[in-house]
Amino acid sequence: MDSYLKIAIICFSVSIIIVILGILGHISSAKGKKKEAAEMQSKGIKNRLYSVKHVYGLPCPEDTRVTIEAYKDRISFSANNVNYDLPYGRINDVCMKTDFEIRTQTTSSAGGAVAGAMLFGPLGAAIGGRTKSTNYFDAKDYLIFTYTDKTGKIAYMGFQISMKKDAKLFIEAVRPRLPKAPANVEL
Repeated sequence: MDSYLKIAIICFSVSIIIVILGILGHISSAKGKKKEAAEMQSKGIKNRLYSVKHVYGLPCPEDTRVTIEAYKDRISFSANNVNYDLPYGRINDVCMKTDFEIRTQTTSSAGGAVAGAMLFGPLGAAIGGRTKSTNYFDAKDYLIFTYTDKTGKIAYMGFQISMKKDAKLFIEAVRPRLPKAPANVEL
């Protein structure tokens, strides 16, 4: 009986230690999140998306990892130690689409590129023209920025995202800052 009591005490002690370590880890994690939130606030950052894959629109290679930050007056895209700023006044829309949504209107890769180009310009052509697979259970999600470039033409930027929830929160944070008046483009 005495050995069972010793084993029970040891198990209880180990359990208490594990619980204490778990609580300390949670507290440390919460402090890290608070520190990051304070850093973002001090820099004026309203929202941030980490490590999204560049698909089209920035002057950097496809699949380059990009951090997107929403500030009070602009969105900043950071890739390869270079920052690209896009003022809210030039952004027409920010949306999320899957490659499946872009491809459903097409039947072939060449046709996909043409139809994608019609929908989303060069970004749509890049996504629509990719080789297709019949398994859409792993459809890729894209964050798409539609904006007016410095010459007055409609342009697109696209990023492949992995955290759909974070991208939705980003869009919700950005949309209220977009211009209310529709963009006028001469055709």
